[in-house]
Amino acid sequence: GRMRVGVIGAGAAGLCAVRNLRKYELDVVAFEKASNVGGTWEIKNDSSSMYDGLRTNLPSRVMEFPDFPFISDSSFPTHQQVNSYLHQYAIHFDLMPYIQLNACVLQTKYSKRLRKWTVVWSNLNDSTQNLDLFDRIIVCNGHYTVPQEPFDEIPGLREYSENNHGFLMHSHYYRTPKVFADKENILSLGAGASGIDISIEIAQNLTNQSAKVYLSHRACSFSKAGSVPYSRVQNLIQYPGLTRMEGTTAVFDDMGAEIKLENIDAILLCTGYQYSFPFLKAEQLDDDDDTPKVNVIDNFVEGLYRHVFLIEEPSLAFVGLPFQVAPFPLFHFQTRWIAAVFSGNKSLPSKEEMMLTYKEELEQLNERQIPIRHGHKMGDRQWEYNRIISDLAGTENDIPVRKSMYVDCGQSRRADPVTYRNRKYIQFGPHESDWRVVVNGVDETL
Repeated sequence: GRMRVGVIGAGAAGLCAVRNLRKYELDVVAFEKASNVGGTWEIKNDSSSMYDGLRTNLPSRVMEFPDFPFISDSSFPTHQQVNSYLHQYAIHFDLMPYIQLNACVLQTKYSKRLRKWTVVWSNLNDSTQNLDLFDRIIVCNGHYTVPQEPFDEIPGLREYSENNHGFLMHSHYYRTPKVFADKENILSLGAGASGIDISIEIAQNLTNQSAKVYLSHRACSFSKAGSVPYSRVQNLIQYPGLTRMEGTTAVFDDMGAEIKLENIDAILLCTGYQYSFPFLKAEQLDDDDDTPKVNVIDNFVEGLYRHVFLIEEPSLAFVGLPFQVAPFPLFHFQTRWIAAVFSGNKSLPSKEEMMLTYKEELEQLNERQIPIRHGHKMGDRQWEYNRIISDLAGTENDIPVRKSMYVDCGQSRRADPVTYRNRKYIQFGPHESDWRVVVNGVDETL
């Protein structure tokens, strides 16, 4: 029979995998534990990391799938609009017949003898357990679901939480600024994109005029810069990295000097997420269980060829592990490559060659003094990465205009995280300079 591929998850990455596998007419089943597609973009899903006021931090022209334009009034759509776009994508490419909703994957097991994967899944409608056999597995379960909480790194933080010294929450559970409105001294940890956005939103919605949000991150230093309010937002002050909590007193390290803030009555952890694959349990309970071990060390998924194929067992592939990227295009390029390989149109190098490439990549990280926890962090590296995997897939590379708009957006976001979403990006061709940016009707293209 035809090659059967099991896809775990039907958020943006899973939908994209089904779309590109269907181009090769492979048999596909995607398992989605929620009652609808959309993954993290569906705020009603338990595992969603959305919040009420969230808008994208990349323009829709940058974010969109290369083969499905994202039409929206603002260049920075709401999470509802992105979710709706994903539903339109699923309908346009007729993906729904291949998606099993309310299906929670409990375990994926591999047998070398049969050269098959068994997917054990639970039907959440009637609580029945089911088994399905596949030749290949693609993991698309997202990485904004399991919060990374720095209780072990920051002494006193766990105690702050457990002894009810104040209110503590990870940004994953944040939905509205109301829960912080009556607080006086709020400590926000981590200045990634959502950390900054949420801190601004909380600061703009405080009841008490004298209340403050302290945005703590390692890049800030008073001895270098002075206590600057963040981007003209009243009540929001940047602070250096937090080293420990002493009761309700926060202790910061400013290039060796200790600074203290007293009476912290709320802490928001914008400290990111962990990669987690609970269904890939290598238990080796019976002789026919050859499930490969997938190690996540310091939040880096080890042993993958170009962040996608498990070198030890390349019938297992991962989509969407890289972060600080334009996500939907990345999913598109990765799944085109996976589809080309799984359909037999392209082949992978030998395991030895793949291992060599992998070790070279680790060596490069080491040379550039990039910690392994940033091994999947792409940023500027994503364009070269997209080019490499497009070449490997034998398909056309990304259009250069996407990078230009991405870079411009990043610069304007850093310059002013409050107003950059007023920019309207207009793209009129594929080339590097085929775009304009308009702010309140005025062309402000550099």
